[in-house]
Amino acid sequence: MKLAKIIENIDCKVIGNTNKKVEHLTHMAQEAKPRSIYFCLSGKFANGMQWVQTALENGCDVVVCEQSCTTKRGVTQIIVPDARK
Repeated sequence: MKLAKIIENIDCKVIGNTNKKVEHLTHMAQEAKPRSIYFCLSGKFANGMQWVQTALENGCDVVVCEQSCTTKRGVTQIIVPDARK
């Protein structure tokens, strides 16, 4: 499914290209792969923002986060008020 279709009814700020095919969703950076969306979730002991680079190294090129993060060129950021919703 195309990223644009997935986020069409979501209140978000988009930085980057939404014309990307998505085949996998994960909140575990180690499980990210090409065509994945990585969700940066904050927890009691860790913040998913700490693992963005790992997700990108594994081939992910779409990140859902609650604040903008530093990424490599070509990575799409979907910035939302609450990444858990």
